[in-house]
Amino acid sequence: MLKSELLEIITAIPLFSGCSPDTLEKLRGGRISSYCTGDVIYSPECEQKKLVILLCGRASVFSLDSQKKILLRSFERGGVMGIANLYSDSPFVSNIIAQKECKTLEIPQEQFTQLLESDKRLMQNFLSFLSGKICYLNQKILCLTAGSAERRLALYLDSASVANSFSLPVSLVSLSEMLNLGRASLYRAFDKLEGDGYIKRDGKTVTLINRKQMLEHYTL
Repeated sequence: MLKSELLEIITAIPLFSGCSPDTLEKLRGGRISSYCTGDVIYSPECEQKKLVILLCGRASVFSLDSQKKILLRSFERGGVMGIANLYSDSPFVSNIIAQKECKTLEIPQEQFTQLLESDKRLMQNFLSFLSGKICYLNQKILCLTAGSAERRLALYLDSASVANSFSLPVSLVSLSEMLNLGRASLYRAFDKLEGDGYIKRDGKTVTLINRKQMLEHYTL
């Protein structure tokens, strides 16, 4: 991968926004790895803690439940992975699997720590990133424990994008797994929200016609 393309990907990631040229140059010196479809990118078996940036392809995060592998989220170009246990003594809490051919930039914990200590802006971005992660996990818990299929879907759609019109980042099959719903229940929930006039759906494109009223109707 060309250095200019690598720099373009890195600087587009909020975690590295405004970082010094020296920090960006050191990031570019990380290890670039390639993965085929089905390969494990990160798992509890990985001995080295590292920050992983997805340069191309698509990867998905799955639960470690031996009875039912649940899709937790998916990443595409620019996705940042490995944050969950970067500074934890606990093993990694999920499996990250390549869904198509992927290239990653991998930064060992020790190197990332040095960058945090030398670049105040990166430290601020990192703290903001972690805060966002906490909010995301709280929203995820709320979606999974929200009760009815319509309520889970309404909460997910509200959290999926700031824009009122957006493309679903995952397939409907994957979304049903993320929300712990049967596919038929998810389809009925979409039909219900659309029938009530809160959303409009065209394939994977969803338009929130009235986000506030949808939330009030399904979550209060």
